[in-house]
Amino acid sequence: SVRSSFVWYRKNLLFDSPENATSIVSADLGLNISINNLPEPVVIEHDGVFAKHGLSPANKQSLTVNKTQLSCVYWDFDTGGWETAGCWLNYTSDKPVCLCSHLTNFALLVTTIQVPSGTALSVVSDIGCVISIVGLFLTIIAHLLHRDTRNRRPAKILLNICSNLLIAYFIFVVGVSQTSNRTGCKVVAVLLHYFFLTTWCWMSVYSYDMYMSLVKVFHKSQHQFLQRTSLFAYVVPFVIVVISASVTMGY
Repeated sequence: SVRSSFVWYRKNLLFDSPENATSIVSADLGLNISINNLPEPVVIEHDGVFAKHGLSPANKQSLTVNKTQLSCVYWDFDTGGWETAGCWLNYTSDKPVCLCSHLTNFALLVTTIQVPSGTALSVVSDIGCVISIVGLFLTIIAHLLHRDTRNRRPAKILLNICSNLLIAYFIFVVGVSQTSNRTGCKVVAVLLHYFFLTTWCWMSVYSYDMYMSLVKVFHKSQHQFLQRTSLFAYVVPFVIVVISASVTMGY
């Protein structure tokens, strides 16, 4: 029988390296030989370590996008540093999982990269969204105040388009930067997905109604047209969003 030993290092003080290594685990069979090219890789799961992406204020003029880069490494005693040969990261896992084809001191390197991002594009996007919100709001008010217009079918369809697009823009302006909270970020993504889909569906309904009015001029009036199209415009996006969230387990 072969006796194996595993050592977990709480800190990386014994490994003199500038890199920030976390979850250092040492695996040894006590044979005083190098164990390489294993037929089945060693699997090391790292709980509590996630690649976080968010916005943090670097200064008053710009924003800095923080990205966490994860790397599976081992300690090379010859070079006195962390190396990646024979180790790789399982990107399909919900949590970082390292796979290595040899036995040595394993670790997960966590590197935070700060990518400067100018505010010009962000400001232009915010201004454009605010202008769109004001325009959509005024359009809705104008149609609601005009009694003859609001009772017509095209006006009702247009009100649905404007209302859903207004909600989508408002959610985008308020929640697009809420990336620090994982749950809040998912909620914003789901709502944006749904309301942009409903807007697209109502635009399709509006196009169909225009086609029937301008091309099929003498067609018979469809009974309960708005009820049926409302079912299409609100239920179909809901089903798509539910399927997307279920398959991908989040956004």
